[in-house]
Amino acid sequence: MGLSAFYKPQQVAELKVALGITLDSTEGLLSEGGIRESFGLSQIAKYRKRGTITPFGYAVTGGGLIPFYQPQQIAKLKTALGITLDSTEGLLNETEFLRVSGLFNIAAYRKRRLIKPIGFAMAGPRVGAFYHPRQIAELKKALGITLESTDGLLNEKEFGKVSGFSRVSTYRKRGLIKPIGHGMSKSGVSAFYDRSQIGELKKALGITLDNTDGLLNESEFIRISGLTNFATFRNRGLIKPVGFALRNSGLVGFYHPHQIAELKQRLAELRSR
Repeated sequence: MGLSAFYKPQQVAELKVALGITLDSTEGLLSEGGIRESFGLSQIAKYRKRGTITPFGYAVTGGGLIPFYQPQQIAKLKTALGITLDSTEGLLNETEFLRVSGLFNIAAYRKRRLIKPIGFAMAGPRVGAFYHPRQIAELKKALGITLESTDGLLNEKEFGKVSGFSRVSTYRKRGLIKPIGHGMSKSGVSAFYDRSQIGELKKALGITLDNTDGLLNESEFIRISGLTNFATFRNRGLIKPVGFALRNSGLVGFYHPHQIAELKQRLAELRSR
């Protein structure tokens, strides 16, 4: 048959010690691969190296010397990691919740207690919060969101840019303009408006001019004409604005340059009587 090596029975135990084998049987135990498949925990090796979990023992398999764990150790590990869910079926992690809802910064809303997770489980490589789809509507209500879609509408910043109004929020608070509803914008929850409301707001503010090119506001009129009692002349009805537009100081009357000569002529006629 040929030359063969022979060993003493006690050498088996010595070899096991040398190899780091501490288990005679792995029945009822879980390898790290088994834990990943059964519980979705993919970073057991990292938790082992950090000391979060200690193997029950080691055994040799086809892949070499590997650690094995008792099932109850996994329950303790999940508690240590803050995992409270055994299954996430039908639930949304925070990334999925944002994609489905169209909202931003779900973590901030969670910290503000505007939404409470159903529980926590592994979401990719980390433990993450999970939510039920019905919580989307609940969170939107808590945030004051009333619009399912903002297509074709302008958020408050966009409305101000398009209309030229810099104080849209002030006009809203004064009741001069009412939003179509509230929805999400890049900066957070915002009031949304239809473009047709630009004209409505101008009317509410008393604005009658779309363009003031070639016209003079009252300060310019006084400076050019030299008439210092302009407000008195206006109040007496001796001169009437061509129209009104907004300036930093508020609603301002505007005049055509030829009204300077007309006003001076009327004043001269009054003095000659």
